[in-house]
Amino acid sequence: RIIKRESIGSRTIQAGGKSFGKESDRDYASWEATLEDLIVADLVVERGYQGHLYELTHRGWTVAEGL
Repeated sequence: RIIKRESIGSRTIQAGGKSFGKESDRDYASWEATLEDLIVADLVVERGYQGHLYELTHRGWTVAEGL
């Protein structure tokens, strides 16, 4: 699962037990763009409420297993 967390003064994208994008606004924007790329490539799909939870699609799992 990929979780996009946003609160006052803090924004992160969490996946695989790690947090990404917490270094700076630019760092967060880069990871957010990466998440958008995964969505466009049909590797992840939104599952949660208001764009905060995502899961790998079948295609996403196939790609991940090949890494």
